[in-house]
Amino acid sequence: MRLRSFHGETMSEAMRQVREALGTQAVIVATRDDEQGGVRVTAAVDDSPNEPLLQPPKISKPEPPPSSTPGKIATAPAEGEDVVEIVAEQLMRHSVPAPLAEQILSIVTHFADHDALIALGAAMDKLFK
Repeated sequence: MRLRSFHGETMSEAMRQVREALGTQAVIVATRDDEQGGVRVTAAVDDSPNEPLLQPPKISKPEPPPSSTPGKIATAPAEGEDVVEIVAEQLMRHSVPAPLAEQILSIVTHFADHDALIALGAAMDKLFK
């Protein structure tokens, strides 16, 4: 699954950018008013539509966390980065199946003004008992 954000002055312009970049199979994950006065649309497209729901985990050397404190994962968005993008990147990194990732991201968008860890936790609380 590929995830991208698009900015436009109007929703129509942003949707045109989504179709041009990701095609007609793109799924809109989130929309919101942009800080610059336009619209921001986050969309995803599944790279392999016939992928099985469960895949064996890929074993690889763990990457060092992107924070200055050892052992702590950065969950606050960096400049120009969005909470939805942070969560989406981590879901992809952990090979979460696309249908489940889309459900999680649709809930995370409601908590986009919070910390990524809080947004993900809220999504887990809502989806799982």
